[in-house]
Amino acid sequence: MTVGRCQKCQHKQNYFLKKRETKKVFKGKVSKDFAKYAKVISCIYYHCELCDFFIANLAVNISDYWTTFNTAISDRYPNNNLYYLNIIKISPLPKLHQLIFGLLSLKINQSILKFISLSTVIQNKIDGKIMQVKKALITLAGVDHRKLSVQTLVDREGKRNTVLDILIREARQAGIEEIGVVIHPGDLQVYSEIVQEDPHIHFIQQDKPLGYGYAILCGAPFIGNDYFLHLVGDHLYVNRSSVPCAKHLVEIALQNNCSVSAVTPTRENLIPNYGTVGGKRIASTTDLYLIDKVIEKPTPTLAEQKLIVPGLRAGHYLCFFGLHVLSPAVLKILSQNLNKANGNKIGLSDALNELAAIEQYLALEKNDWRFDTGTRYGLMKAQLALALSGEDRDQVMSELLEFFLMKNMNSIGK
Repeated sequence: MTVGRCQKCQHKQNYFLKKRETKKVFKGKVSKDFAKYAKVISCIYYHCELCDFFIANLAVNISDYWTTFNTAISDRYPNNNLYYLNIIKISPLPKLHQLIFGLLSLKINQSILKFISLSTVIQNKIDGKIMQVKKALITLAGVDHRKLSVQTLVDREGKRNTVLDILIREARQAGIEEIGVVIHPGDLQVYSEIVQEDPHIHFIQQDKPLGYGYAILCGAPFIGNDYFLHLVGDHLYVNRSSVPCAKHLVEIALQNNCSVSAVTPTRENLIPNYGTVGGKRIASTTDLYLIDKVIEKPTPTLAEQKLIVPGLRAGHYLCFFGLHVLSPAVLKILSQNLNKANGNKIGLSDALNELAAIEQYLALEKNDWRFDTGTRYGLMKAQLALALSGEDRDQVMSELLEFFLMKNMNSIGK
């Protein structure tokens, strides 16, 4: 038994890690249907005896295929204890129905576990539904965001567009149909003129300056119970391949049926500027990682202790790229964090760290370019990247070369 800190009530002395054999965890016999298709290998569960928060990890072998389940129980409802079950990985899919039937037939201690409903992930698989990402949320209510989003740049096609226009195009290239934009109160007219009253763009006013996490939470009524693409309002993304950055991220999220954040390897001296993740590379992939920890702007010392990712170059860490596909569960976590904040600001990274504890949450390593327009020369670097990867590349290159030659000649003349 290991003492830890409960993820729900934060009581350190009342959070226990218990590791037992299957026969000691499950009360009663395993159903015949379940036994026919699967064998429970082990069950490790965490149970806080103060608030009854419970997490169980079940390792199941289905005809020599490994399947891992993560059961997270965090809330009590007036009618019943509603607990939800999330699939981490499942293979092969044809045996899903039998496996679910068998799992629900287990005679588990009812005072701890009640499988009353399935998670959206499982229900979608049973119903034949496919996860969709059709909504995006862009946050523009920050002091710098308000100024930067209306700045005009020349895009790859040689057309003048605002930063907001470029972000909206990035989202639509990913298949997004409805876009929510979180803005500062009083800025509606300015942004309405930019988007020309597009009916698929919805402006959401952030009524209180309670941090980045609160800005995301303001979009909850718009997002509802859907997965959504989130774009950081002061970042611009330039793809180096033929696939736009956001489109690639959405494709990976759909393939894995879970939340995915884009990350990029970053030198340790720069990580105090970014949210940073820890985890392990997924076997047989070169750019996907299973996230187990998220820390906002860590020091290099803290990162070395908690965020080392095996396989990365020494002195490098995985920092957020500024693009996320997130499950609606993150909104629930943000709401809980807001209630506990006592009027203080809340961040997104803390919520993502909690998300990684209850759902599969992946990181996609991107080798594209992202530019923080809020930094010194950020807009200029973004404009150069767009120009040098666009249709007018040769013209821009020749004019830049001419500029540098004249500058050098003037220096020699002096």
